[in-house]
Amino acid sequence: MVRKLTKVFKLTLGYAGEDCTIKMKLILVFYGMIQNIPLEFIGKHINTVPEAEHYIEGIYTIDTNDQYLNQPYNMLFLFTDERGIINSVSFYVDIIIDKSFYLSMVEKHGEPDKMYKKGNKTLLDKTQNNDEFFEAEGYSYDLQQCNFEESPVFIIWNKPKYNIEVIIGDTQDSFHKTRIIFGKGFLQDL
Repeated sequence: MVRKLTKVFKLTLGYAGEDCTIKMKLILVFYGMIQNIPLEFIGKHINTVPEAEHYIEGIYTIDTNDQYLNQPYNMLFLFTDERGIINSVSFYVDIIIDKSFYLSMVEKHGEPDKMYKKGNKTLLDKTQNNDEFFEAEGYSYDLQQCNFEESPVFIIWNKPKYNIEVIIGDTQDSFHKTRIIFGKGFLQDL
């Protein structure tokens, strides 16, 4: 995400007995390879983030070209409550995180509070659409606490002012990304 901070400074110079006032416009461009997630959005009203575009109810997006711990992503998702207050910021990286990425997160945020892997698999009832060509089976999994070597699907850090939740894709299904959430996530009840 490229953020511009524009500030006008008034500079008064004196020479040869005259005061000359020069206004300078200073533009600071932060090429925020967001090694620092925009946590400042959390707790603010969505109207204070003019670049945010409405996606669906309670979700806004910001197109970006950024990185988190050297993994690129191209969109930020801002989640709001019913009053429009931003309660979390998330993005996807196009990898299923590996040990190296995990250790980078631990270095940055400390040891996680919880990790969960898929446990026992339960076959759900087949769903049938009115269309004779559609039939799908679904599965449900119990969650079991684990360590990183046991291939977690959820990693959670509980920080004093926000949580960090990592939802890791699975090589055995079509979700080959990792979602990282800062703020009030979806897993706090685990």
